[in-house]
Amino acid sequence: MNKITEMTKTVQLVGADAYTAETYYNGEADASGLGIDVSGYNEALIIMNSGEATGTNTVTVLSTNDNTDDASSAVLITGAAFTAVTSANDNAVQVARVHVGGDKKYMIVKSVVAANPVDFGVVAVLNKAQSVPTGANTIVFDV
Repeated sequence: MNKITEMTKTVQLVGADAYTAETYYNGEADASGLGIDVSGYNEALIIMNSGEATGTNTVTVLSTNDNTDDASSAVLITGAAFTAVTSANDNAVQVARVHVGGDKKYMIVKSVVAANPVDFGVVAVLNKAQSVPTGANTIVFDV
């Protein structure tokens, strides 16, 4: 039986930081944010960890179905939107699942921060690998 670490891959989509009013693609303040390659996996567990929010943050998940890994050709995955983060619901974790098999090649997180800073970060756990991936995870400890 395979260990969970052998059949998954954890990737950082948006580095944890205080983001100011701007539109971000995988944490980059323009459409140059590169997507993560999701080929070879059937689903992604996307985890957004938000800290203090004095503004509003709207986060959606986009994908491309070609060999372009930048945001310019990405389209919204229908229904893939987190609850907007505000001061009323900050300091929380939101978890979502996206089916990435089929025509989805790259995944990109689009974040629109309005007005004041919002602290947050996003990671994805790619799951249901079609075969045992190589170099999938760096394990800090295994107890």
